[in-house]
Amino acid sequence: MKRLLLVLLAAPLAAPLAVSAQIASGEWEIKVSTALPGAPPVEQTLARCLTAEDSRNPGRLFGAPGPGCEFLNPRDDGKAYRFDILCRDQNVTVSGSGDMAYAPERIEGSLTVRTVAGTQTLDVRSRIAARRLGPCK
Repeated sequence: MKRLLLVLLAAPLAAPLAVSAQIASGEWEIKVSTALPGAPPVEQTLARCLTAEDSRNPGRLFGAPGPGCEFLNPRDDGKAYRFDILCRDQNVTVSGSGDMAYAPERIEGSLTVRTVAGTQTLDVRSRIAARRLGPCK
């Protein structure tokens, strides 16, 4: 369960950067707000340097989605990227979907996931906003 929770918290950071070669290389600021039922949103801000190679295949920065997890049904129309995610463990299933609108210097999107463990269900929604700050430092 802890492993799946870590994957879920990392997924919003990985997914928006895995969209297209149209994303510009450089230093990026990524803001993620994750909402759990009955709790205040958790805000996180990270900086990432995307090289030209990374911007063509940013998934290399983050590796695979995690043990027992996979990104499914990727759809990219040149302005928006959509995908599904599925994680399975012996006692836990996590499923959800994400969508990102992107331009060379901006990304905005969301990730919604449902975790089912036995009779318990937890819905989590993350909002992602990223912007290119300039050349890598």
